[in-house]
Amino acid sequence: MNTAHQLARVLGAKRSGRQWVCKCPAHEDASPSLIFWQGHSAVRFKCYAGCDPRDILDILRRRGVFGDDPAQAPNPRKSNPRKSPPPTNGDEERARARKLALVERICRESVHIAGTPGQLYLYKRGIDIALVPDCGGLRWHPKCPWGDGATGCIIGRYSDTLTGEPRGIWRRPINGENPRALGPVGGCVVRLWPDDEVTTSLVIGEGVETVLAASLRITRRGTLLQPAWAAELR
Repeated sequence: MNTAHQLARVLGAKRSGRQWVCKCPAHEDASPSLIFWQGHSAVRFKCYAGCDPRDILDILRRRGVFGDDPAQAPNPRKSNPRKSPPPTNGDEERARARKLALVERICRESVHIAGTPGQLYLYKRGIDIALVPDCGGLRWHPKCPWGDGATGCIIGRYSDTLTGEPRGIWRRPINGENPRALGPVGGCVVRLWPDDEVTTSLVIGEGVETVLAASLRITRRGTLLQPAWAAELR
């Protein structure tokens, strides 16, 4: 059986307490988003970008750096993570399709944020979302998939900056945990103000809550920083 320590040496992962951190092989990772650790009977994986642990394990097995047979355990002297073959198109497509299916399911199950615990959460943080057209297009999911369980989340939809095509989502749990993106977000924004409100100027910043707070409180030359979109800067 493979151990987390063996896998860490092959992948060049950095240790953080009882866990290791590295770039996730199941998606194009600009910065390390995968953690793994030694469980009671197997290595456990968690990708903060939302990749399914089954996809991660499948890709590692296909690369030949992870297996169930002790004889196939990775050998750090013979393995070079830089020379590991990339996942096949089929692997990437399957992982991408599964993630997009989850994105669409969450969007279908969510409701408009008005009158929900999500609106109250933002209001208590000094953000009156009712002052933004259509509440910024934000939605509420009372049992949004989150890690190994579910929790109430505010949902924002990313769309392509130029074409407006829907892409991934922004999830803000109201239980105190940090927000996370799910699905493709590169080159995308959360359109907190609709396109028809964008005429002579547009504010783009990082982070949905940061942009909302700034747009409702800060003025420049006597004018609030509106309209505004939130981007995922990497």
